[in-house]
Parts: sequence; structure tokens; C-alpha cells
Amino acid sequence: SKQGEIIQSLAMGRSTYYRYLERAAETLGEKLVELLRPSLRLELPAARPLVGRETELAQAQQSLRSGKVVHLLGGGGVGKTSLGAQLAANWRGGVFWYTFRKGLTDHLEQLLFALAYFLHQQGTSGLWLHLNTNPQEIGVSKVLAALRQHLADLSSSPPLLCFDEVDLLLASDLNDSEDHARLRAFFED
Repeated sequence: SKQGEIIQSLAMGRSTYYRYLERAAETLGEKLVELLRPSLRLELPAARPLVGRETELAQAQQSLRSGKVVHLLGGGGVGKTSLGAQLAANWRGGVFWYTFRKGLTDHLEQLLFALAYFLHQQGTSGLWLHLNTNPQEIGVSKVLAALRQHLADLSSSPPLLCFDEVDLLLASDLNDSEDHARLRAFFED
């Protein structure tokens, strides 16, 4: 009944009201994420003993040491995150772990701030300083150039970059998120 009173006092139709209400909730959520900056709370899942995964672990470690990219694919609950956590625990350099969560950490800006913060902790602060002094000038080409330079600077002890729940970014229907499309383009570049 209170919703009806609000709609009446605003002198608008029900469908218009609920459309605006939905947009307002989305905008509030985006602003809350910006304010909280979950990207500044770097995460790393705990490594647990693996049973029957010695071969996969050894193959993945060898590929990573050779500078190759490793993708862990499989259905839910088969142990991709556990295997990744074990790889991270055995890594000699710094480890960046980022989990994509719908509506919270699935925005390019969030990923960039988290990655820049991690690199800052590793001793390469250029991107971190740029993002904090000129956040309105976040250009993907500038960011990619800075990331490549930072990773080259860390080549003597390269960091391990882990991205979990990436399947969230896959285009699943016609209502594909613009944020997810930007993230996919960033990863492709």
C-alpha cells in the first residue's frame, strides 16, 4: 500500500515507477561498489591437500614456469579453484587472485584497481598512481601499456595472475552486460 501511495504522489504510472525503481537500485549498487572498492581487499583462497591431482598439478606448474598460460576448465565442484589455490601456494613470486562476482567485482574498473594495487605492493606503482590521480582518464590502451611495462619490470620474479569464475563473463544471451564485454575485450588484448 505504501508503494501505491508513492506512485500516486509522484503522479506516474506503475510501470514507469517500477522501471525507475529498478534503475535507481542498479545505480545505487554501482555507487556502493565504487565507494567500498572491494578491489582493495586482495584475496587468495587457502590451499588444501589435493587427492589424485598430482599429474595435473605437475603439468600446470611446468607450463607456468615456462611462461605459458594455464586454463583450468570443468564443471562446478570438480576442484578448479582448489587446484589453482595449490598452484598459487607453490608459486615463488607474488600471486594476484581475482574472483569475478556478479554485480560486485565484474567491472573493468574494479579489476584494474585491484591489479594496480597488487602491482603497487610488488614495487611497481605507476598504474596505481595513475588510477588514483586521474581516475577519469582510464584508457584501456594506456592501462595495457602500463601493465605490460610493470610485468616486464617484474620479469626476474614474475607474478602469477589468477582469475576465478571467468565463465561469468561469457555472453549468455542478448542482454549481455556492457561491463562483461569490456572485460572480455581487455583480456583478449
